Amino acid sequence: MQTRSPFEMCAPSPDPASPILPSMLSVKGHSHRCERIINMKEHALIGISPFNPQFSPSYVSALLAWAESNFKKIDILIPDVESAALLLTSTGTSAQKAIRKARKELNRQRRVIEPLIDKDSPATAQLIEFSDHFENTAYKKLRKMAQNEYDEHEEFRTACDAMSDCAIASRVRATTTPSTSPLPKPRGVATENYILTEIPFYLNTPVILDVRSSTLIYHRKWPIGDQLFNNRFRIAIDRNQGHGIVSISNQKPKI
Repeated sequence: MQTRSPFEMCAPSPDPASPILPSMLSVKGHSHRCERIINMKEHALIGISPFNPQFSPSYVSALLAWAESNFKKIDILIPDVESAALLLTSTGTSAQKAIRKARKELNRQRRVIEPLIDKDSPATAQLIEFSDHFENTAYKKLRKMAQNEYDEHEEFRTACDAMSDCAIASRVRATTTPSTSPLPKPRGVATENYILTEIPFYLNTPVILDVRSSTLIYHRKWPIGDQLFNNRFRIAIDRNQGHGIVSISNQKPKI
């Protein structure tokens, strides 16, 4: 079987340069169970990635407005500075410069997001960083389970490494020619401190945030998602955890 490179597996995010309206967004569940959870409309956790042109101010504004009108409660998930910096150090940026650039990028995202949070809305959102829950008992248990699976299960480790390659490839793509630029090695640090740090929210946001059910919202599937839904590993997605892939329609905004 031919192996696809991370550049092929992780297609570039669509360019959201033109204005986007909430009415142009739609969501599809990763599975039938996800569709059921989405239709419950109880809680959405919106994943926002640093250094990704998908998350333009226009797109983020439309995404939050869409989510507030479709879910009873929403929260927004971004990485902490140290985690985001790993996407840069993995491509050769010095640690000091990576921290500085990561902080600048996350501050930029905060400046976009925070004015959009309606404090008076019933769906009042919180802006959450990975590190906000490092001491959360449920989070720590899920993180340890993921770490044990990574250490002991080759298929899970390979899937996580592929996701790490995707994250690294996205950053490399922005500054180099993908076909001629090999990925930096080793990738283990980025895998362990980014993918495994985020994965508890993918497995069981309800127990971490104390909600009955939750849908993780992102603009594409997680590469590891199919294997998790098909019970290929010893860790599993909670029955109250959904995953929704948001897409932008070809509808043109009315001026």
